[in-house]
Amino acid sequence: MAEQEALYDSEEGEAEFAHLEEYIETARADHEEPEEAETEDEQRGSGSRSEHRPHTTATQLLPTLPPLPVFEPLVQRRHNREPRYPPDFDVNGSALDYFQLFFDNSVFQQLAENANHYASCKGAGNSGSRLWQSTSAAELKIFFGIIIYMGVFPSAQVSDYWKRDNCFPYHRIGMHLSQNRFEQLKRYFHVSLSYQRLP
Repeated sequence: MAEQEALYDSEEGEAEFAHLEEYIETARADHEEPEEAETEDEQRGSGSRSEHRPHTTATQLLPTLPPLPVFEPLVQRRHNREPRYPPDFDVNGSALDYFQLFFDNSVFQQLAENANHYASCKGAGNSGSRLWQSTSAAELKIFFGIIIYMGVFPSAQVSDYWKRDNCFPYHRIGMHLSQNRFEQLKRYFHVSLSYQRLP
């Protein structure tokens, strides 16, 4: 009580309590059913407030929003085009056959050259860092395969795929690529060719 009287001694405190009471009454009026009649004590206690302040709902306090735009569904145009495959391609082939349509040996060879060049530009193996060995198209195929494997079998951390703890599932990734080498390839993998030494 003493704290409340102290707050009411200032105009700022009185305005704060008046705003709070108005908010509580508005929220209560929106979520409760109106009572049929009030007792004499309630009329005597709230009569002064109701005479000076009309009832306002929360909906009336919100700004008027513009109407929603008319929904127009996306119409997909049909076409009569047929896919064009290489003459010697088997349409009943495996998923790997379709993957190699976009990532053939020449693409992996170019990616390997770009990764080696980028590692050279970044000074890989210098300043006490792990020695960098040039990668190849064959190694990048394993690198890509591991990334796809991680997407099919997700784990909380990348290091989980190389763990030998019985609490984790056993993955055969380590038989093809070590974790340190995987991190190296991920660090220096570069799609485009860098023509100058990077800072």
